[in-house]
Amino acid sequence: MTIAHVTGGVRGLAPKRYLAEPAFLANLKPLFWANQAHEADAYEALIYALHPPAHADFANRLLSFRQQGNVAALGKKETEDRLARVMRTIRYPGVEPLLDLAGTEGLTLPRLTTILHFHHPAYPIYSQDLVDGLNMLGIPCVYREELTEESVADYAGVMAALDRLKTGVTFENVPESNCYLTRVVEGALVQYARESRERPQANLGF
Repeated sequence: MTIAHVTGGVRGLAPKRYLAEPAFLANLKPLFWANQAHEADAYEALIYALHPPAHADFANRLLSFRQQGNVAALGKKETEDRLARVMRTIRYPGVEPLLDLAGTEGLTLPRLTTILHFHHPAYPIYSQDLVDGLNMLGIPCVYREELTEESVADYAGVMAALDRLKTGVTFENVPESNCYLTRVVEGALVQYARESRERPQANLGF
């Protein structure tokens, strides 16, 4: 994967992420719990009911998380088998197996990574809010809905950004929950993006 060359900003000014990122991590716990107020019940009802690899009906049930709708094509035997094989064989941080499902009608990358996350919680759910949250921290990431080589590479970039953020999480800032750290940081970023849109002039307490 090609890494873009990054140039410096105005002399004397630190890049945005050097300021925003530590503040975000210091507020990780309240941001996560604020997001849990929106999503905890739906999330826990799905993840605790899962016995992978899931059949097509349950894969579509997973898409009820964040109201993503159903993908009728998952009901086709060939597609169902392919999805089960990907969920069974993929290993973090690999993303290439996701491309085996490219061309499946109605299956976007956000939908596929939702199914993936509930099978393998180390993988984040790819969403506009997650990418917006990272960009607001000064971490450049790209969001594309279609399932293509380019979007899967973008998803890998999001995973790398989250992995780097996770290394900065201290024991004191980890909420007491049964969630994987990926879910904690992803949920906090989703909430960060939500609050930034709702109160664009506020500093969100940072």
